Amino acid sequence: MAACTFALLLGAEGKVAADDYSSEPASLGAQSFSEWTAANGLSGSEASPAASPAGDGVSNLLKFALDLDPNISVRAGDLPIGQINQEGRMTLTYLERFNVDVTYKVERSTDLLIWQKAETIETDRVSLAGGDRVTVREILPAAADRVFLRLRVDYETFRETLSSDPLTPTRLEFVLGENVVSGQVDTPRNQADFFTFTVPDGAQLSTVYLLEWIAEDDNVGFAHIDSGSSTVVPTWETIDDFLGGAHINEALFGPSANLLAGLADAAQGGTGFTLPLPAGDYTFNVQQTGPEPSNYTLLFIIEEIPAPVEFNVVSSGFSAYLIDGQSNATLNLVREQTYVFNISASGHPFLIKTTATTGTGNTYSIGVTNNGIANGVLTFTVPAAAPATLYYICQFHSTMRGVINIVDAPN
Repeated sequence: MAACTFALLLGAEGKVAADDYSSEPASLGAQSFSEWTAANGLSGSEASPAASPAGDGVSNLLKFALDLDPNISVRAGDLPIGQINQEGRMTLTYLERFNVDVTYKVERSTDLLIWQKAETIETDRVSLAGGDRVTVREILPAAADRVFLRLRVDYETFRETLSSDPLTPTRLEFVLGENVVSGQVDTPRNQADFFTFTVPDGAQLSTVYLLEWIAEDDNVGFAHIDSGSSTVVPTWETIDDFLGGAHINEALFGPSANLLAGLADAAQGGTGFTLPLPAGDYTFNVQQTGPEPSNYTLLFIIEEIPAPVEFNVVSSGFSAYLIDGQSNATLNLVREQTYVFNISASGHPFLIKTTATTGTGNTYSIGVTNNGIANGVLTFTVPAAAPATLYYICQFHSTMRGVINIVDAPN
C-alpha cells in the first residue's frame, strides 16, 4: 500500500474554513494512478506518488484522489475542509472519487505523533459527476484540548515479487534512461529483496532516487549495492564483501536526493565506490528493519557515456606546451567527464598535479591514466570530488605549464 495524507488541526479554538468545499470532479471511468499520471503528462520522478510538479506541496497521490490537476497549484477550496458545526462538533468534508483503486480514511491525533482511525459519523453525502462529496463528524474524545484530523489516502500499486536469496537475486532488465522498481519487504523483521541488473557497455549508472518509502512511522530501512550478479546478506561479518550501504527512508533520502551517492559513501557498510558506476552487473538489496511491512519505489537512471573530449599536446621548445595550437592553454574540465590528451612532446613528461611545480611530487592520480608520459595517450576521468584547480606542467621545465579549472556540469 502507498499512502498520502492531508492533515488539519482543529480543537477547542478550531477555525471555521472560509471557503466551501468546491471540488467538482469530472465524469471519469475506471482509472489507475499510472493512467492518471500519463494522462497528465507526468514521467520519471515527477510521476512519483509523493511528487508535487506544481510546487504547491500537495502530492500527486492526493491530487489523484481528489481529482485535481497535478500541474496546477491548488486553491483553498480544492482541499478537504474542516469546520466546527453549530453544535461545536468538528467536521471534515472531502471528495471520494468513483472507480479508482483508492481508499479514504480519516485519522485522528492529539500530538501529531500517534495516529489512529477516527471515530466518525457520516452526516452528508452528495453525488457529483465523478464522485461523492462526503462530510463526516468526529466523535471527539472527552478530554481532548486539541485534535488533529487528517485524510489518509491509500492505493494498491504494482509491486515486483523479488527474490529473498542473495545468491539468486531476481534478474531485471534495465535500459538506457529511467528504470523503476517497486517492491514490498514484509514481516518478520529484516526481510529483504534482492535483484540484479546490467549496466550496458558504453553506459553508466549515475543516479538512484528513492521515489517512495511507505512504512509505519516512516521506519528506517536499509539498502546496499554490490558488483556482480549475486551478493551477501549484509552483516558486520560481510561488511567488506559489498560496495556500499545506507539506511533509507523518505526523511533520509527524499525523491530528489541521489541515494547512489549515499551508498557510495558506505555510511552503513561496504567498501565505498566512486560515482558513476561503470558498465557491468550489479545486485541491489532493500531490507526493512522494523516490525511492519515497508513499501518502496526506486528509480535507477542509466546514462550513455558521452564521447571523451580530445586534446592534442605538443611542445614548443622548452617554453610551452601547445594544446590544440594554444600556448599553455587554460583548460576547463567538467566533473565526471572523460578527457583524452594525445601527447607528442619527447623530453617533456606531461604531468597533472595539485601544484604548479616541477618534479614528480604532488601528482594527481585519481582518474588519471598514464600521468607523466611524453608520448602517447593520457586519459583523465574527472572525479566528482576533484579540487577546483589543478595544473599541468612539464616534469623538468617550469615554463611549460597551465591551469586546469574543474567545473560542475551545466544544468
